[in-house]
Amino acid sequence: MKRILFLGFFIFSSFILAQDETEFLNSDDIKQIYQEQELIKKKSGTYFGFGLGMSIMRLIRAQEPKPYSPPTPYDPIIFSFQTGVQSFFTKNVGVRGFIALDTFGDEINYELKKTSYKSFFMMLSLGLDAIIEFALTQKNQHFLGFYAGAGIGGVIYGDNQSYSGFKNLYISGGFIVQGGVELTLAIRHRISLGIKITPIQKDIFAPFIEQTDFLGSLMYSYLF
Repeated sequence: MKRILFLGFFIFSSFILAQDETEFLNSDDIKQIYQEQELIKKKSGTYFGFGLGMSIMRLIRAQEPKPYSPPTPYDPIIFSFQTGVQSFFTKNVGVRGFIALDTFGDEINYELKKTSYKSFFMMLSLGLDAIIEFALTQKNQHFLGFYAGAGIGGVIYGDNQSYSGFKNLYISGGFIVQGGVELTLAIRHRISLGIKITPIQKDIFAPFIEQTDFLGSLMYSYLF
């Protein structure tokens, strides 16, 4: 008799626990946690981006040349490429590793006309961004946020006047910082408006190409 009672109590307890577990899994809080974890997975992964920018220092120098010095012949548009991996801790906060290449366009300039002056610029950088963004819709498909990061970079510059020839190329390296605002559409499409500071130089009396520059850019990136 005791065994029968014990078996009945065990079956009843198991039924109650199973019912409580089902109610727990179907609760709104658990659904919200599950949905956020799925969203975090969707927002994390490998990405690739490209965009256009401008050298702020060269733009200023072209518009306001120093006395007795020729103006900068042209202000080349910057082509930017970036790839890496991003990972989110919550739906609003994440980090992004990046490898970026910024290079001047030789035939495209601020005045939209060709000149006899030719130059070459390339900066390769590696670093990490912190991302903070907030959902614009209840379905968590579109986000608006900010990013800021730092890393290391190397610069190579040459032209057919002051830095002509392989031996006269200007080469430097150091720390970079960057930041800006970002708009994410349908999770995978990201539009960024930002600015990147080139490696800081020690000699404050160096020509402008050897000083810290500000590279503004508008970029699009796709999350795979």
